[in-house]
Amino acid sequence: MGARNAMSASPRTRVHWVEAASVNTDNITVTTTDTVYGQLVTADVDDILLEAAFLPDATQVARFETALSQRFSPKTLTRHTGTVWHDRLFDGNDALTVITPDTAFRHSVHEALTTIAYGATVSYSALAALIGRPTATRAVAAAVAANRVAVAIPCHRVWRSDNTPGGFRWGTDVKRQLCRQERDQI
Repeated sequence: MGARNAMSASPRTRVHWVEAASVNTDNITVTTTDTVYGQLVTADVDDILLEAAFLPDATQVARFETALSQRFSPKTLTRHTGTVWHDRLFDGNDALTVITPDTAFRHSVHEALTTIAYGATVSYSALAALIGRPTATRAVAAAVAANRVAVAIPCHRVWRSDNTPGGFRWGTDVKRQLCRQERDQI
């Protein structure tokens, strides 16, 4: 795919982290938007992005909402359709506030993901080396797979060393499409 070792030397990230415990998740808004990658489903509270996923059908959206309710126990889930989150995620310049991952290790991996240059890819081993854990490639891969915020945390930019896509929560076809779109735009 793209160039290896494509980490920004001094990252200017558009992601701002907030601790989950500091977010009142009583009222969560779920927004759906049709995209070429499937339905983009986002969950947010007061402009804080909790989750973003590409889902193929209504059954998966229902599962998303069930898992969201189990994770955050909201009093209400408000449903909308619209492009606000789609536009913000794909703009690349908008600041996004997301919930900090649940462990320090995952957080370090997700922070490193935000430094991968737009349109580039890196290997899992390069990402492990970047966070100072060169022998933790499998743990890094697991942390990448735990990403709940598609596009904002660009886990789609991490590929295997043999230049195959590896896994992707929302399907390897979506992973390929996202990377292709980014490459085509630069």
